[in-house]
Amino acid sequence: GDKVTVWVVEATSDKFLLSLVQARAPRPESAKTSTGDVMVLKPLAGGDAWLDATVESMTDYGVFVTLRPPGCVEELKGLVYKTQIKAGFDGSPEGAFTVGEAVRVRVLSIKDSRLALSMKEKKDDQPLLSAQFKAELSPFEDIAGLPDEWLTGRVVSSTLYGVFVAVKPPGGGQEEARGLVPIKYIADAFIADVAQAAPLGKEVRVRVLSVDAEKGRLALSMLSEASVAGLPKPADPVNLSKFIPFAGTDEWLDGIVDGRSVFGAFVKVKSPDDESVAASGMVHITEMADGFVERVEDVVNVGQEVRVRVLSVDTAARRLTLSMKMPDTSAESQRESREKKEPNDVSPWLGLSQKEWLVGKVVRIANYGAFVEVDRPNGAVGPRCTGMVHISQVQENFVDDVAEVLEIGQTVQVRVVMLDVKAGRMALSMVNADVAKKDSPTAEAEDPSVGR
Repeated sequence: GDKVTVWVVEATSDKFLLSLVQARAPRPESAKTSTGDVMVLKPLAGGDAWLDATVESMTDYGVFVTLRPPGCVEELKGLVYKTQIKAGFDGSPEGAFTVGEAVRVRVLSIKDSRLALSMKEKKDDQPLLSAQFKAELSPFEDIAGLPDEWLTGRVVSSTLYGVFVAVKPPGGGQEEARGLVPIKYIADAFIADVAQAAPLGKEVRVRVLSVDAEKGRLALSMLSEASVAGLPKPADPVNLSKFIPFAGTDEWLDGIVDGRSVFGAFVKVKSPDDESVAASGMVHITEMADGFVERVEDVVNVGQEVRVRVLSVDTAARRLTLSMKMPDTSAESQRESREKKEPNDVSPWLGLSQKEWLVGKVVRIANYGAFVEVDRPNGAVGPRCTGMVHISQVQENFVDDVAEVLEIGQTVQVRVVMLDVKAGRMALSMVNADVAKKDSPTAEAEDPSVGR
């Protein structure tokens, strides 16, 4: 019966979250970021999409985390209230987490630039046909099982076993139906993360496998009948190392848009060095045009041919980042372009063993790696050559920022792992050959020599 003073932490239409300690009450700016960045997550609010985050601090009422969605320049900060940590959680967040701990979160809501998040699984017992998707399933029965009847839809939620896609009935209509694409029908390669393979909001093409109108079930496939039948499949996983020599260069690649999301477009490209290697990369919405782009669909359509440049390659995360924008025309960029006008003469390094170490000097650092001038092999006299050490080849352990490991003018030891005489390109590595071979999904023969 004691009277106490409380502070309102959060209020909704049907409940209040209160605090007995004023100092612990969240300040408005504590969960704020720039409105533009936060609104990027608006399409994910209330959905099933999971995002990687890092614990920043803990309070009696919840956990503050930071996250950086794909393509966002700034980190976003959000709050996971105690009630959203997990079902039945009744402990102290301060005792359950540590600062810097990696967690996964869903977006609950965005209000006044405040980001409310959850670590709880969304209930899987929701009906497959929710009130939002009212289309009758009977029209889909006419095309069920037909190999060449494709529909265009968008991913609206994901689970461990597949993704749900919203589609309109064949022949038109304004209302949508929701169907399930089982994980084995999303791609003809191994899928480690469903949400990454088919992100929320991505536009996809699907076929109807089966319809059970009585139970409200619609089974879909993103694979052709030929792929399902077991025709030759691409390597698993795709060897993105083939794209490393083109990262950060002005070289353009031809590609085809194979998907769209609220963040940008997915473009399939082939490696100029090996056209049998094809990969899908992400063009963030900020890299689609020089001016402001409000909606991805205003710029590209699925199936459209586009030209892209490789911005970065992350082989560990199997991530290829692309751009449709012209290279930077700043004074510094133009100076670097003039310096690179004449291609390197890399021919003296042909036939060199990939296990042989050379002395080099760091001459430039970029966010994707470092450029190193190397001596000629075997003590030969002549001009040095500049090659690139990709960020994944700087050291055995993960590198987040090249500048934290290397500095301009530093003397380093490197190995030559790839040469392109025609283009004057040299790819280097600071990682031991045995380690690189063990970690590589496509390790080559013992002690290969470089040459092309």
